[in-house]
Amino acid sequence: DIHEPVPNYEKDLGGLVESFFDRLDQNRAVWRLNWELWDDPRLSQPWRNEEAQIFDLPPPNLVPERVLLRVERQTMRRLTDETIAFSIRVHQRPLADVIKQPGALLQLRSAFLGEGGSILASKKLGSLRVPVLEWLAGTG
Repeated sequence: DIHEPVPNYEKDLGGLVESFFDRLDQNRAVWRLNWELWDDPRLSQPWRNEEAQIFDLPPPNLVPERVLLRVERQTMRRLTDETIAFSIRVHQRPLADVIKQPGALLQLRSAFLGEGGSILASKKLGSLRVPVLEWLAGTG
């Protein structure tokens, strides 16, 4: 097992994921990127809340130093009819480093504060929601 069971997996994702795995080819690896914002720098993140380290929420002015952009590159490849290799490569950087890249701050602002806040619905900011949104609102 990679992690705890996903709530509503069978109902919402089961058929899609099984179909994807059934179509994996032994001659070609596939990959996807996943990203989130975290305040915990550990590469291995706990799946249970009781195992999570508790941090004081950063005030908006400290969000760039204390909040990390975490990007996971996940790869999968069929090895045999019954075996699939799965790997995760994690990259994470403080937002202070990320926003030094040309256009990065504008992209973050657009993703979280743009029309409809489309990213807000899909990203689980949890307790970081308020300080991150306050910081982004103050950057414009």
